[in-house]
Amino acid sequence: MGLLDRYILRSVATPLTLALCVAAMLLLIEHMLRLFDFVLAEQGPVDVVWRMLANLVPHYLSLALPLGAFLGVLLAFRTLSMSSELDAMKSSGASFGRLMRPVYALLLLLALFDFVLVGYIKPFARYEYDKIRFDVTSGAFG
Repeated sequence: MGLLDRYILRSVATPLTLALCVAAMLLLIEHMLRLFDFVLAEQGPVDVVWRMLANLVPHYLSLALPLGAFLGVLLAFRTLSMSSELDAMKSSGASFGRLMRPVYALLLLLALFDFVLVGYIKPFARYEYDKIRFDVTSGAFG
């Protein structure tokens, strides 16, 4: 991996991580309020909300990953274009396909991670979430 690849990956990784965290947190906060209402209406312990939210993280992370990837690539290449770095890279002989190669590799890794997340982790987390929800509604917590 060359210097240019590392520079582009670093340029993409920062907005990608930021967008991923913001999107996941917004989705979790929105659901957290409904969970607090549900648990308090069923007179369950409040610490159950945190366990239920932890089991919802894979679901919301799988929704936020494509958004974070899109915004990360968009903002990184916008920044490179606005500061004329993209023009300098292209004038030095690097084609657009060459500049996108590390981005494609990163997006492939994110797609594989999302596949594992949705296919294997999310069903177990959703089952645990439903189990806790049933325990709260049935009064198993006292």
